[in-house]
Amino acid sequence: AIILSQLTTPIASSMLKNLPSMQQGEVALELGKLRRLTSDTYVSVAKQLAAKAATIPVINNVQVQGTDLLLDIFDNIDETSESSIIEFIKVVNLDLYREITSQRVSFNAINQLDERMLRQIVKDISGEEIAIALKNASPEIAERFLSVLPSKSRIILEDRLASLKAVSPDDELKARRRITRMVRQYIKAGGVQTAALETGEQTEETQIQ
Repeated sequence: AIILSQLTTPIASSMLKNLPSMQQGEVALELGKLRRLTSDTYVSVAKQLAAKAATIPVINNVQVQGTDLLLDIFDNIDETSESSIIEFIKVVNLDLYREITSQRVSFNAINQLDERMLRQIVKDISGEEIAIALKNASPEIAERFLSVLPSKSRIILEDRLASLKAVSPDDELKARRRITRMVRQYIKAGGVQTAALETGEQTEETQIQ
């Protein structure tokens, strides 16, 4: 967990994904609990990794926000692995489980977002990615996206959806995760009001401000 906390998200995601299934949950649990490392702990781990030794910070503590990194990792692994990890955390650490699920945004709840955030999403993501994300989505979610587009852009997206014959599960997941990751970033930045937004795969709701 300490090692993953110091790596880029793609590399951390790849490492976590390749661990044995039980160890995935254990490492994710420890990662989610990380907040601050003592310099002694950091040095001890770094010395076991010669490539990391040169980057030891000259400070007493290293700031780590484990839940943020864990959520970013979830955006880069498959749903089966994510579900397994979350269920493991739920069993052994209910507080961490609640913290994670309170921040995990479900694509199926996207239609609850307010208009300003949806407009920002369609502005910041390509039409192709939106079409891939919406191809197999419910009519309510698709219509919510379409409703915030100017008439010309709406026609273009509708045509793109109609001409898109099939979408692979991996491509769909990647596009949807990109959107939900953007939502989390917007919410974290503050200033956007939404309705109660279902998070994760659970039925828990949170009022996001």
